Amino acid sequence: MRVLVVLAALGGCSFGVIRSSAKPSEPPPTCTLLVPVVDVGWSFPFALGALAVAVGPFTCPAGGPQASDCRKGDTPAGLALLGVSAAFIASAIYGFHEYGECRRFRREYDAQQDRLERSEDASLKRARDHDRAWELTKQAWAVARAGHCPEIVNLYDQVEALDPDMIPVFQSDAGVRSCYVR
Repeated sequence: MRVLVVLAALGGCSFGVIRSSAKPSEPPPTCTLLVPVVDVGWSFPFALGALAVAVGPFTCPAGGPQASDCRKGDTPAGLALLGVSAAFIASAIYGFHEYGECRRFRREYDAQQDRLERSEDASLKRARDHDRAWELTKQAWAVARAGHCPEIVNLYDQVEALDPDMIPVFQSDAGVRSCYVR
């Protein structure tokens, strides 16, 4: 009977091992299906043991069988084994539920990370485009001072395509403005 009490105390790996999903600010834990499967596996021997004990053979006291002294099975032990089995099944149900929640949370977390990466990529592209537009603007100023006005139109188109907000800066140079006057 002590063995049953110890096993009942150990019953339900999912209750002891699996934790609810992480906070939204934390990455989710690795989702594991092994623990609830182990719970299901442990429930079967206890259920079969309960069945075997509860409907076991007739037992009669030593000294001669009399119908009134004989009984079939050991109901309290069978119920105890059935209780341990039920604890493992309950733990498995909890584990499978938490596994599903973990997978859902993991998908949401991964999607959020993808969106964040795309957003960061877009920000980096805007910064690179802005830097390139600034370099082209400085080049246009130098070209305008050298008197090569036909190249200004090409540089203007490139700057406008990269960063339209840079156009007022592009046009602020006196040399560039003088090319438009010609």
